[in-house]
Amino acid sequence: MRRRCPHTAAGVEWVCAVTAWYASVQASRFNRSEPNRDPFDGPPEDIASTRVLQTFVEGERVYAAADA
Repeated sequence: MRRRCPHTAAGVEWVCAVTAWYASVQASRFNRSEPNRDPFDGPPEDIASTRVLQTFVEGERVYAAADA
């Protein structure tokens, strides 16, 4: 269930929604993997050939391929 913005003035709910979206984007920046290509850009049998170049946890790189 989506939490309701505590503010009710015109336009303020929009600001709350944007702030929540921005916070979620910022959080997702810190835990991610970077593949060498889009695994879904091609035939399904090529998905397994996708390699991970880098992995970040809490903003710190914890894995890097030799060619990354």
